Amino acid sequence: MSMTEDDQGIIWGGTHPGGNVVRYDPHKKEFREYERIYDHDAESFFPRAIAADDQGWIYVGISYAAGQIVILDPETGDTTPVIPREEVTGDGHISLYRDLNGRVYGQSQAGEWYELYDGKAERLESRPRIEEKPIIAGWQNLRHNEFPGGRRIQELEIESIQPRLVVYDPRDKEETEFEFDVSAGSATPMDLTHFPDGTIGGGTYIPHQFFAFNPKTDEWKRTDGYGQWNTTAATENAVYAGIYPFGELARYDPEKEWGPENPEVIAKAPASDIHRPYELLIHSNGRHVILTGEADYGYTGGGLLIWDRKEEEYEVFSHNQLLKYQDINSLVELPDGNLFGGTSVVPISGGKVQKVEEAELFIYDVHKREVIWREVVLDGKRYSDMTIDEESGKIFAVLDREHLVVFDPENKELIHKADLEENAANQQGPKIIEQIPDGRIFLLFHSGKIAEVNRETYEVNIKAEAPRVIRNGFVYDDGRIYFGTQTRLLSWEVPESE
Repeated sequence: MSMTEDDQGIIWGGTHPGGNVVRYDPHKKEFREYERIYDHDAESFFPRAIAADDQGWIYVGISYAAGQIVILDPETGDTTPVIPREEVTGDGHISLYRDLNGRVYGQSQAGEWYELYDGKAERLESRPRIEEKPIIAGWQNLRHNEFPGGRRIQELEIESIQPRLVVYDPRDKEETEFEFDVSAGSATPMDLTHFPDGTIGGGTYIPHQFFAFNPKTDEWKRTDGYGQWNTTAATENAVYAGIYPFGELARYDPEKEWGPENPEVIAKAPASDIHRPYELLIHSNGRHVILTGEADYGYTGGGLLIWDRKEEEYEVFSHNQLLKYQDINSLVELPDGNLFGGTSVVPISGGKVQKVEEAELFIYDVHKREVIWREVVLDGKRYSDMTIDEESGKIFAVLDREHLVVFDPENKELIHKADLEENAANQQGPKIIEQIPDGRIFLLFHSGKIAEVNRETYEVNIKAEAPRVIRNGFVYDDGRIYFGTQTRLLSWEVPESE
């Protein structure tokens, strides 16, 4: 997550999620690893800053929940934390700067400055004047743009549909542009949805690209994406997407050209409420779009955003107003218009701290904007997805990827729980258990298996097996179920009901 070079030319790095430090001496070709350098109950560590003083001491800045500067003795491996625990906010980065004077300066999440030198730390009264030493160093977005001859990289786009490199030469003040191909597998699809124009599409991650497939013509549309489309849903004339890492709600018009204003960002939640979207639901009242997700790194508990299509405005509710210290991972709409959902207490974005033991089921009143019922029905950490049987009103949910849960929301009664033979598919914004128009319910497994869940007996019967693992799904269209694998879009022809 971060790297630096000390005055002896030794390379240092901080690793995620263990919070270890690694050291490589290129002269002796020796490698050493220092085990977890700090004791904290965070799920994982983000050592996004690392620096060395001119005496060879190493200082590591751990961001987010842990929020600490750690002094590392490179000889003994002994460590000393600098920041008092009560000053750790769990929000934001720890910054470290190596100065030309040989010292290192660090800033805590609370804004306090420290001078770090010879294995000791001194708190300063104000921000120091820093003259940074030029070092090829930085956190995970480290990019060294200078060539030895003076030229520098002006632009570098690797994730684009057409990668390009622009090099600037200050001697003749000219730019040279290169286009090239990246020989690699395709990107991984995230959530899928049925677009108003009849295509099936969504977004990918690493790189972020947009795609739409027309199952009638076998034609593809691909373009550079905007952010990571974690979760998607469509109305009669628009596609909505929950965007990571911004916690944004975007609206896309498939009838218009993709461009700077299409998709249009129409709402944005504070990072402390939604940073990584997980669920997007279009309410049947034709008015509300509901987005949920988990908060930014370091926070525990995710919020809920409601977009009003009529008034073109939105509200955001924090976990303190909903289910404290929990994320809303799955939602369905009940016949009365209320929302039924399941939570997660798992700190998926590393750096968070689990503060609630078990996940809950709940009912949310959209009109009153409040949770009107909640309960820990079963021991479990995460309701990753659910669907509602439109005929019976029963909820079919996946708990911890290992269990099938059937629940009666009207009587608040657990009807059935069974262990699955293997793990269900898993992704951010998952659609892994869904009811198709003829009433049958299907469940996707990570291994590639596709199962039908009997609505009366709740038996899980394997019906097919894809040649690849399944990451996400699913969209039903004209007799076929479409789903995403690691790099591909696949479909399965659903057999006639027996």
